[in-house]
Amino acid sequence: GDFLVDAMPRGADLVTLVRIVHDQSDAGALKLFRAIRAVLPPKGALVIAEPTLMMLAPLVITLTAACVV
Repeated sequence: GDFLVDAMPRGADLVTLVRIVHDQSDAGALKLFRAIRAVLPPKGALVIAEPTLMMLAPLVITLTAACVV
């Protein structure tokens, strides 16, 4: 499916994104993070694995914080 269009499956307490975020626009990444946040339980977690994660760290922190609000 298309994770930017289709509904996220429910029931997981951990979601992993491997080499996904770096290909998204800021708006696409935020949409994805919000969709994941909506289906995760309160103690659920999101793991992001990116080859360039250190370069994206400020963006990821900003987007994650925006999802919580």
